[in-house]
Amino acid sequence: MRVDPGGINSDAIMEESGLTYRQLDYACRKGYITPQLANAHGSGTYRRYSELDMLACKLAKRFMDDGIIAERAWNDAVVLAYMSPAA
Repeated sequence: MRVDPGGINSDAIMEESGLTYRQLDYACRKGYITPQLANAHGSGTYRRYSELDMLACKLAKRFMDDGIIAERAWNDAVVLAYMSPAA
């Protein structure tokens, strides 16, 4: 996947990870994930994600598909994505 200098938008995150808009929005509103490049600030603004954010979203989706509850899935995914040696 090619990442533009402005980061990855929500549509690309949903397409790559398989998350729905509701799942991604829920995670952002609850603070499980914070877009590293730009967070939305009201109507008409957009979230911009980093490649590490994408990795965390993919991991969270996989964990939820395996039956792990959302809060635990997001917490574990964020730790694994942001604390990995590649980070």
